[in-house]
Amino acid sequence: MGSKTSVELWWSAGACEGLMFKLSFTMKKLPVGIQTFSKIIEGDYLYIDKTEIARSLIDSYQYVFLSRPRRFGKSLPF
Repeated sequence: MGSKTSVELWWSAGACEGLMFKLSFTMKKLPVGIQTFSKIIEGDYLYIDKTEIARSLIDSYQYVFLSRPRRFGKSLPF
């Protein structure tokens, strides 16, 4: 569905006049409509692991209620 996009960023350092820096990278495809973890990993789609954020919430609070925007699905109390 998506495709990789190459991005180039150029900037100059204020203290070093005339010196330019280039950062070039390829953005991964977004897994739009893909719900299987193995397909996301095998298809080289973007995956952001938020396990540590969830673990931190669970360890830090007795009750957590995660609401979602309207029409986004059911809320997740845990």
